[in-house]
Amino acid sequence: MRNYIQNLIFATLVGIATVCSFAAPCPAQEEKITFDDHIKPILARRCSSCHNGDRTEADLDVTSFITLMQGGGSGEVIEPFSVDDSYLVSLVTHDESPEMPPGGNKIPDAEIALLKQWVDKGALENSGSTAKRKKPKVDLTAVAEDANKRPENPPTPPRLSLEPQLHTARKSQIRSIATNPWSPIAAIALPKQVLLYDTNTFELIGIVPFEYGNPEHLRFSRNGGLLLMAGGVGGASGKVVIWDVAKGTVVTTIGDELDSVLAADISADHQWVALGGPKKVVRVFSVADGAERYQINSHTQWITAIEFSPDGKNLATADRNGGLIVSDASTGNENLNLTGHKQSITSIAWRSDGKMLASVSEDKTARLWLNESGKQFRSWDAHGEGATGVAFASDGRVLTTGRDKKVKRWKQDGKADGEFKGLVDVGMAVAWCGETKRVIAGDWRGEILVWKLGQAEKIASLDSNPPMIAQRIARCSEVVTTAADELKMAEKALAAGTVELQQLKQDSVAKIAELAAADGNESKLAIELAVLAEQIGNLADETAPLREARDAKALVVAEAEKVVRRWEAEVDFARSKTAKK
Repeated sequence: MRNYIQNLIFATLVGIATVCSFAAPCPAQEEKITFDDHIKPILARRCSSCHNGDRTEADLDVTSFITLMQGGGSGEVIEPFSVDDSYLVSLVTHDESPEMPPGGNKIPDAEIALLKQWVDKGALENSGSTAKRKKPKVDLTAVAEDANKRPENPPTPPRLSLEPQLHTARKSQIRSIATNPWSPIAAIALPKQVLLYDTNTFELIGIVPFEYGNPEHLRFSRNGGLLLMAGGVGGASGKVVIWDVAKGTVVTTIGDELDSVLAADISADHQWVALGGPKKVVRVFSVADGAERYQINSHTQWITAIEFSPDGKNLATADRNGGLIVSDASTGNENLNLTGHKQSITSIAWRSDGKMLASVSEDKTARLWLNESGKQFRSWDAHGEGATGVAFASDGRVLTTGRDKKVKRWKQDGKADGEFKGLVDVGMAVAWCGETKRVIAGDWRGEILVWKLGQAEKIASLDSNPPMIAQRIARCSEVVTTAADELKMAEKALAAGTVELQQLKQDSVAKIAELAAADGNESKLAIELAVLAEQIGNLADETAPLREARDAKALVVAEAEKVVRRWEAEVDFARSKTAKK
């Protein structure tokens, strides 16, 4: 009996092992399910006779991970993390035709389950692979034939939250300023957030969070419909965020860098995003799926500036060694190597017609380059301690700022054309708003000033450190409380004056009646009447300012209460946006 039981146990174990060996691999619970270890043997047994390197039915080769993931004549057959979207799975389960394998017999259920599990866990190639979710495809190519022409409906953002991500004890330096080419909008890069200002009214119209660290560089697309926010955490991570201006939402993110992104731009047709930073490499990605298209490895130092030409055919990139390269935007092949700057190039800008490129550097100079030939058109000393920003005005004049705390205007021959006053520290960025014909610049201390093109004195300042809404409400509530107390005092003073005036009038009537009854002397009565009228008039004159003071205090209270209600509504709006997320 004992031998019988032992033989039965042995036979059962052998049977289990046999089933596992012929039906499908049995990975341990914690073991990764991979193509090399688990899926390739199944496909080799069931599919490779028709789908191999020599014979590729439907242009599909299942004998290697690369060829399988490339797919066949019907497109990709494996969609990592999505069994429902994986065409191969639907064929082997006979949910779609042609059924695989052909002939009506499905592969064993255990093998189908393993195939599904492999796809569901990211379709790993081997035990050293890491599952990465494929970015959903994004279509942003629906731009006008000429993206540099004014659109019929210039983009304007919807209502946005005005709640800052943070409010600091002191203002932060202004890293980047971008202006929308077709709408009166200026974007300001600050820690954790981007401020949007109306360049007509100078009012704050929105605060866009930057969730990946600090934004270092901003750029609106040529048609004004998108805002690029590039940045990250130094030495750790970097991202480019593409934000839809009209919808007020993030469309997609590009790149997964190991350091902060210092410069970025999007092509005029919205197909490509170029980015760079401390890694000294310019990387160009497809906006549609986030896949890297090519790299530019010619730079020898940090990438400091990037800009596609207005027509999107050329890509200008600059670095901290003074290197300036113009490449073919579609291939990355070098077209021009513009030599001349001796120190870090801090900013570049294409003229609106794309025929000229401007660059400024820590070597103090501003330079203009001809795009067709690559020749230097002009060079001049722009800022004595180093130039830090450059932009073209609509009429072709050049705007610069620098370490001398100045913002300057230049003719294209390099001759000075005026200065803009008001910066208190090193100029960090300068921008031109073509929609409102205004110059905007920011400095190291966080001051943001606005000028008219031909006017030296500023016309406005933009707040780079707006208080939290709770702080605004608290301040306005204090104003309401103080104004309400003053209103009560004014009303009390007015009431006392009114009572005194009424009493004087009553006393005057009684006294006149008394005099009239006493002797009927009209002359004396007239004199008394005149005296009383003067007294009443004087008292009325004294009461009028009290009434005006009361009305003024009441207006202050009403306006302050209105502001409180407005910011309370902003709190509710911010909460509703958070709840939707």
